[in-house]
Amino acid sequence: MVGMFIVVTFIIFLIIDVVVLKMQNKPHPAFGTITAANLLVFNDYNFDIPDNLMFSRSHTWLQSNDKGLIKIGVDDFVGKAIGAYSFSSFAGVDRDIKRGDTIFEISSGNRSIKIPSPIDCTLKSVNEGVFAKTNLSPYQDWGVQVKPKNNEDNLRQLIYSKDAAAWMKGEVKRLKGFMKGTFQQADIAGLTMYDGGTAVKSVITILTDKEFQNFQKEFLTL
Repeated sequence: MVGMFIVVTFIIFLIIDVVVLKMQNKPHPAFGTITAANLLVFNDYNFDIPDNLMFSRSHTWLQSNDKGLIKIGVDDFVGKAIGAYSFSSFAGVDRDIKRGDTIFEISSGNRSIKIPSPIDCTLKSVNEGVFAKTNLSPYQDWGVQVKPKNNEDNLRQLIYSKDAAAWMKGEVKRLKGFMKGTFQQADIAGLTMYDGGTAVKSVITILTDKEFQNFQKEFLTL
């Protein structure tokens, strides 16, 4: 008798829940199809953007010091999109590097990503403490320290903290468009189309190698 009462009560609450969600034009999770789109959420508003940094369009950050040197690392967008990664190689110390040349590489799973230098520079030191380390803090764990060249030309290419929030939000929208264009199936096309919730790391790891290369060209090059 008690069991029957529990079942009837559950059904009544379920019906009420369905009716309320139907009025809100939302599907009930108990009856909807579970797809990648239901499980993965990419939230525009979960990005840390310190106010003392500069950014490049290839998603590196730069921080200058009073010695005329600049630290370069990878921004939070990269970590949110590709998930866990580590610094896997660096350009040589004292090497002159042009804007767009590879300054270091990061690895995510079995994939390696070449990160271009955001400025013309001479590489002065590398952060050995982050080599092969995962669970990085994006704005504390820098990769290299450089001496800038052609400073005026370089600075024109960068995004400053006051504009970074709007730029990053635009990048998330671009990523949503990229994912929609990459996947045509209805259950995958909405993968990054949801606002709200918690940002899920590794959203890019479902891509094929070719699609991953397209992501790099679209978001991680100058």
